[in-house]
Amino acid sequence: MEDTDLKNYRVFLEQILRESGQLAMEQFGRVFEHKTKKDPHQVVTEVDLASEALLMDAIKKHFPDHAIIAEESGYHETGSPYTWIIDPIDGTSNYANGLSWFGVMIALLEDWQPIASGIYLPVSDEMYTAVRGQGALKNGQQIRIEGKKALSESLICFGLHSGGGEQNTYQAHILKQLAPLVLSIRCTNGAHDYAYTAEGKLALMINQVNKIWDIAPVSLIAKETGYMVSDMEGKPLNLQVSKSEYMKDFSLFIAQPHLSDQVLKLLLESK
Repeated sequence: MEDTDLKNYRVFLEQILRESGQLAMEQFGRVFEHKTKKDPHQVVTEVDLASEALLMDAIKKHFPDHAIIAEESGYHETGSPYTWIIDPIDGTSNYANGLSWFGVMIALLEDWQPIASGIYLPVSDEMYTAVRGQGALKNGQQIRIEGKKALSESLICFGLHSGGGEQNTYQAHILKQLAPLVLSIRCTNGAHDYAYTAEGKLALMINQVNKIWDIAPVSLIAKETGYMVSDMEGKPLNLQVSKSEYMKDFSLFIAQPHLSDQVLKLLLESK
């Protein structure tokens, strides 16, 4: 793909992310009704559905042959090597309860590799975009991680999930091991976790349970800012999914390179 094509994708991403974010802001603070998905810890609002429809309509208008995987409506397969990944509101439970920790996240994959992606945080008007090989931008300005703080000086992010049983036991064990080693641990369970990690405000992110729409956007932004990105075993992310398995879970590990070996060792020893 030509560089000019990728630049055009970045412009398109910024446009539709902002439009979706503006739609969400129109109802922010007034949305209280929501329904629960099959997973009782996941919720959806009418704004999620409206945001997803807006994004899908724009993509179908400009790229009618491209496939789409969207959180609410599923896998729209076309046979194209290009697949758009849509999370219309990441942090819906926050949004539904009037908390500002939500955003819109999108990625474009070519042969299941991210080539363009974006995260938009509408409350603070922070726009993050990345294009493969062309770096990551925040509100139009290049971002790269700088400095090498020790783990003991670092804020980190840990995604918490209420899955019950072994999942909770594993999470509790990791947190017990990590807490004494870091400055502090943060978690919004929303788009801010991904964006602020990719930007370098959080030195690393550990998230045991993600869907493809959670990790595809941030994986490219984080790589383009200089992070190490893998699953929680240190293996490269494989985003290829079929129509029958697009709902599968992924683990995610994002770290500044000088911290990755130390924390991955801890994660592997905690299994």
